[in-house]
Amino acid sequence: MKQQIATDEGQSARLLACGVDPKSADFVWMEDKPNPRLTLRTEIIEDSNPYIVGYGWSLGRLLAMLPKDLMWQGLYYRLVMGPNEYGWEVEYNDLSVLNNLHRVVAENLIEAVVRMIEWLTEEKYKLNEITQ
Repeated sequence: MKQQIATDEGQSARLLACGVDPKSADFVWMEDKPNPRLTLRTEIIEDSNPYIVGYGWSLGRLLAMLPKDLMWQGLYYRLVMGPNEYGWEVEYNDLSVLNNLHRVVAENLIEAVVRMIEWLTEEKYKLNEITQ
């Protein structure tokens, strides 16, 4: 199983395509030939730095973006996540086994949360705002 501390370059590009503000990222990908390296974002590293080639989000930052609950057709659906036989699942359900609004499964939790953010933005749900 792939272990990550933050989104990889592909996941980061997908988040940006969803409209996630790059200022909410807590990591940056810095140019370091032949492969970029992940660096903790600090006040010293400014967005205008020419060596920044992308942004990265930690699991904590990603989870902070997810609404804790959603309302759909008069029902509240709570955010639930945990391990399963395939890796990790993230879902919104009404805490019964019958009513899932949406469920994603992925090998690692960061990928599962990125997929949920993609679904939320496709369905026009508002993500929580992140401030530095």
